Amino acid sequence: MGIEYASQRLDILRASRVKTLPRDDLAEEFDDAARRLAKLERQLGSVSSVWCSVCPTELLEKSRIVQLSRGVLTIGASDSATRFEIDRFLRSGGTQQVLQSTAASIRKIKVVLHSDGFD
Repeated sequence: MGIEYASQRLDILRASRVKTLPRDDLAEEFDDAARRLAKLERQLGSVSSVWCSVCPTELLEKSRIVQLSRGVLTIGASDSATRFEIDRFLRSGGTQQVLQSTAASIRKIKVVLHSDGFD
């Protein structure tokens, strides 16, 4: 009876210590990320193509669209000199070109320093 009891206790202990495999949470996270990227592409896709066609080529490689939120288009510049030049371009008629060329509802264009991702 002692050996049998010890064997049962050992089986119970082994069963309780079995490591469970992790759930497939990464699939959900990847799906969420894909949905967010698709939404961002829908929002910024047309605006991005308009910005590429309107922006002067010397400023295009030093700027990027950061976000479009509540009617405010935020454009990131790689440095303060580029930010100044983009601001001058927008004030000299660039804003009107962007607003007339896109179907997105933009009421304001803001230029910020955004050095992430620039070479």
